[in-house]
Amino acid sequence: MSKVREAMVPEPRTLDAEAPATEAGELLARPEVRAVFVSRAGQFVGVLTRKTLVREIVAPGLDRKTTAVGPIAERAATENPPIP
Repeated sequence: MSKVREAMVPEPRTLDAEAPATEAGELLARPEVRAVFVSRAGQFVGVLTRKTLVREIVAPGLDRKTTAVGPIAERAATENPPIP
């Protein structure tokens, strides 16, 4: 890969924050999908990965059909940490 453009995903997968975790799991089961963006009313909420689903849904034994992805999405850092 010699250019950033070659590494970019042209149409990243997105889900509404109210979508059930099963929908995220179905998308993430595809080998080409490494992460899913979560949005609410067109605004970015966070990102989900396979690791997120295992940690937040599978490990605690939550129902993947009724658990929404919004509350479990990993939030973006909004502030830069102080430089020591």
